[in-house]
Amino acid sequence: MSNYVEAAEWWRVPAPQLHVNKYHSIILDRGEMHKAVPDSKNQYLFSETGAGVKPLAIVGTALQIAELLERSSSRSIVSDIKSLQTLYMGVSLYVPKDRFEGVFPLNAVAKGLADFAIGVWGNAVREASQAEQIALFMAKLMKASPKEKQQGNNLFVKFSYLQEEGMFKVGTSRVSCKEIQQQLLAHLPFKK
Repeated sequence: MSNYVEAAEWWRVPAPQLHVNKYHSIILDRGEMHKAVPDSKNQYLFSETGAGVKPLAIVGTALQIAELLERSSSRSIVSDIKSLQTLYMGVSLYVPKDRFEGVFPLNAVAKGLADFAIGVWGNAVREASQAEQIALFMAKLMKASPKEKQQGNNLFVKFSYLQEEGMFKVGTSRVSCKEIQQQLLAHLPFKK
């Protein structure tokens, strides 16, 4: 996947794997992300088998992600794993990497997530409540051209039933895309 994103999409993220090659060289295989498909109930499911074991992700600019969550507002992310009901979200800058990488030494596999850094996503024209600022932002977003939505750094928003470094709780058992959008927008540094 290149760094250019035409529109934000839902993805399933594979787990990286280590392979021992000829002459005992070690290769890190990051795998490839595949488009996530909602189930028959129009929700993205975490389960103990099948595609549901893989984390979900959205890749795109801040505006593209907000728009995708708006379009997906009738959908939810649901954990069908009885012992893992907490849902987590983490956000980082998206930096595409090669699928395969030689690992020398093995401890180079352990890498932290990138620091989450988001610039200002919108401008409120007056001192307004957080709810009013979000409503103004969404109204502007829906009128923005595709070119405007592609401006800015690409972000990687990851959802999982297992907490990783930099991830925070967004729900228990089920969280709607509308709730996720509101949580993301509520943390934006709107100008006053």
